[in-house]
Amino acid sequence: AAGENNTEGIPLPLLSPHPLTSLLQSATDRQRFITLLFDQFEEFFFDRPLPERQDFYHFLEGCLSLPWVKVVLTLRDDYLHYLLELENYTTVTAEGAVLHDGGVLSNDVRYPLGNLAPAAAESIIRRLTEGAQYYLEASLIHQIVTDLAIETGEVRPIELQVVGAQLQRQGITTLAAYQQLGNHPKITLVQQFVAYVVEDCGPPNQALAELVLYLLTEADDDNRLYRPLKTREDIEYELSLLEVTFHQEQLDLVLYILVGSGLVFKIPEEPEDRYQLVHDYLVDFVRQEHTSELRSKIKDIKEASRIANQQKIAVLTAENAFLKQQQSRQKISRFAWVLLVIAWGISILWRTSP
Repeated sequence: AAGENNTEGIPLPLLSPHPLTSLLQSATDRQRFITLLFDQFEEFFFDRPLPERQDFYHFLEGCLSLPWVKVVLTLRDDYLHYLLELENYTTVTAEGAVLHDGGVLSNDVRYPLGNLAPAAAESIIRRLTEGAQYYLEASLIHQIVTDLAIETGEVRPIELQVVGAQLQRQGITTLAAYQQLGNHPKITLVQQFVAYVVEDCGPPNQALAELVLYLLTEADDDNRLYRPLKTREDIEYELSLLEVTFHQEQLDLVLYILVGSGLVFKIPEEPEDRYQLVHDYLVDFVRQEHTSELRSKIKDIKEASRIANQQKIAVLTAENAFLKQQQSRQKISRFAWVLLVIAWGISILWRTSP
């Protein structure tokens, strides 16, 4: 994405890196400030082969050598180390260039995107809603932020996104309408958002969508809930344990909608991508949608699978012990035969000696 401070706009067609650099050069010659934003940049390292990544690094180097051009890369903090590859294919290290003195991971060029202070959250809501000409009462904005910050004193951006999207979807613009949602309007909105996304998958796929979301939650031995990382193969396997019948196209669609809605992360990995529920606070909402009977069934299936795995390990351990015992016996047997041959040879020599 590209942003700039002029109103007439600079068209940025899909061009190869060098012509695009020339276009940026032309814009900066006219003293136009340009920001290039590359969101979810972690996907770049898995979607593009090394030659294409090298081309991009050279393009990036050219961009940051230009005045009035800034580049913003957003990615998960557990993928930051992939940026070290950039240092291998760039040479500019001067002030304001690609690499700072401390390198691409220097604190001077790295900024965490954390939770929002309540005042900042209110300011953001006002700017976004006024810019979209969707006006909310000041008292409603204050109450929303108060509800969102009640647990930690801060507002999680993902929770603000979910609640805000549902407010707009339902056309709620006043505090009175918000309070009509019940004693816990924030919780109601989140539940409705989850239900809306599941509904968006279409009637034939809603049950599958609910199960996929549920399978992206777990409880440990102390019944503490968490969000496991699972591959598509993991999901398919657990669905098969539940004897759920589905077509591959259905699961394709469900995963596409869940990821597109923001409820689920698709995390690029080798050799297979993994999926994860977007935030811990959603785990409770997802699990509440399922009956205790289903939860008990899933727990029994997983326990049976665990016992079966333990039995397999026990059988393999016994087989290995047996094989080692056999190998040991064979060694002893071969050694005994060698001794016998030597003894026989000695007896022959002794008999034939004068």
